[in-house]
Amino acid sequence: MQIGGKGMNTPDQRLIALGQKIINYRDDAGIKQDAFAKELGISRTTLSFIENGSQAPSFDVLVKLAQITNININELIDVKNKNIVVVDTNILLNRPEMLGVLLKDCDLVYIPIPVIEELNYQKDHGREKERRNASLCEDIISKKKSDKLDIHTNSDFDGSNDDKILDIAIKLAEQESANTVYLLTNDKDFSLKNTKGLVNLKIIGSNQYSKIFAEKDGFNEALSQRFFVAVLKRDLESAKELIKKKGKSINVNAIDSRSGYTPLIQALINKDEAMVNYLLSLDRIDVNAVDHKKHYLPPISHTMQMQNERDAEKFANILIQNGANVNEPSQSETNLFNMPLMIAAWHGHLNLVKLLVENGAYVNQQDKKNGFTALMKAIFNKEDVSIVEYLLQHGADKNILSFLDRKTALDYAYDKGNRKLIDLLKESDGND
Repeated sequence: MQIGGKGMNTPDQRLIALGQKIINYRDDAGIKQDAFAKELGISRTTLSFIENGSQAPSFDVLVKLAQITNININELIDVKNKNIVVVDTNILLNRPEMLGVLLKDCDLVYIPIPVIEELNYQKDHGREKERRNASLCEDIISKKKSDKLDIHTNSDFDGSNDDKILDIAIKLAEQESANTVYLLTNDKDFSLKNTKGLVNLKIIGSNQYSKIFAEKDGFNEALSQRFFVAVLKRDLESAKELIKKKGKSINVNAIDSRSGYTPLIQALINKDEAMVNYLLSLDRIDVNAVDHKKHYLPPISHTMQMQNERDAEKFANILIQNGANVNEPSQSETNLFNMPLMIAAWHGHLNLVKLLVENGAYVNQQDKKNGFTALMKAIFNKEDVSIVEYLLQHGADKNILSFLDRKTALDYAYDKGNRKLIDLLKESDGND
């Protein structure tokens, strides 16, 4: 992919906007630049600098501008704070169509060159899902011809790709001090990095993004609730009609205050396939938005809990095809990082375990409370050894220690007294 980038050394957008207001006033009034400079008590050169945005007017000049133009001083200087977003690879790789949402919401969208390089690598070397989504990303990026989109090159930082992406975000925040720069990533490690104390640099995940821009867009709470009720009642026609007439006022990811569910999660609980597909077709839907119940689970984890494995597999496939992150964790402090794969293993759903692993699930992820892995959870709750066998064949590490008991998967198999599991785990590395 050969896409060029522009530099970040641009004038302050607030000053440019102020200068344009002055030019518009002079043009409408038919006043020459030198005559207007005399009225302000400054040189023509100084006025020229102010009008092209390269120099800020003094307070006295600003007051005179307000008096001469009859424009309120607050209106003169009140230029909308711009929202600038730097996108990490995991956002685009999990949901390629997110780029369209970002271009709609934000004033500038930067895709760093390290991200492009990672996408290209995944296109050639990734799993099937990563290859598919990386190719889709490339196609979307090449077609999104917009002044808002910048494939950016400006990082000479000597470090990892993550360090380079953060370096670009920091430089942007330093140069766009009047605006807000968001580094959009689902990589939790970014929150631990040094952002140089820049108050206008925010590192956010996809869930935070949805909340921030829902508030900025001024959604109507009553209409959003009506939309949720239509989903709850399986009333697809009413849901469509509301979006058709009042779509810009409806937050399609709003949390219902009574159930704690998003519309998408409610549709999944209803097993309403038509509604699920409709919701996933909406531009602003967040396919990973968690509920606000006990464990703060994402939609894909709700499919893992369906009793009918055929239903679970069908809806999980629909979500994955629409960009769901198979590694989206629970967010409750009581059971933090309980992953979809762990839930599927716990419930004994072999086909779901296979589906998740084939789409990039982290086999050896541990939850943050107990340090349990999917392998351990498969041992805890089922006599069937098929999931344990499959996980071992796909890289599960039986030697990982849990946090609480400091035990391995084999230790838990002994605790269960399951001879088949014990033999399988011992044979997996040739132990007697």
